[in-house]
Amino acid sequence: YSRGYKAGGFNFAGTSNGQTQESVAAQEAAAAAGPPIPDPVLAGNYTFDPEYVDAFEIGVKTNLFDNRLTLNTAIFYSDFDDFQLLSFNGREFLLSNVPEVTSRGIEVDAAYALTDYIYTTIGGAYTIARYGDFDDPNLANQSGQRLTNSQRFQGNASVNIAQPIPGTS
Repeated sequence: YSRGYKAGGFNFAGTSNGQTQESVAAQEAAAAAGPPIPDPVLAGNYTFDPEYVDAFEIGVKTNLFDNRLTLNTAIFYSDFDDFQLLSFNGREFLLSNVPEVTSRGIEVDAAYALTDYIYTTIGGAYTIARYGDFDDPNLANQSGQRLTNSQRFQGNASVNIAQPIPGTS
């Protein structure tokens, strides 16, 4: 178990990035003329709250076959409060908070020494990360949807060669 924390802060955009009140008013008028574009800065939301996460993990790390094979696996669950979401409103990137996000899944990785100088690795993860229920007028409602940039399946593999340099110890 671990508890994580990421500090809150300020969005230095909109009127704080050198724009005049007139240019902000023009942007508001343009937004009013067309489809509404959620904009936390124009709505006066310059701050975002701290993020907290309670993370649980249980797993096994093993060495087999005279330590030639390392096999690790873990099951995890993370519960985020006030998740800090970076989004683009069509003009700038802004941080805002999503009240709840959960992430759970399993990870497996292995390394096998083919020889004293060549080894391979392989790893994979299955993750389900979803937004909780929220209704923020500045964000598209994605309640229950998969977390942005969170792939369900991820994997990696490599072959590594470590040839010793002659004359060195």
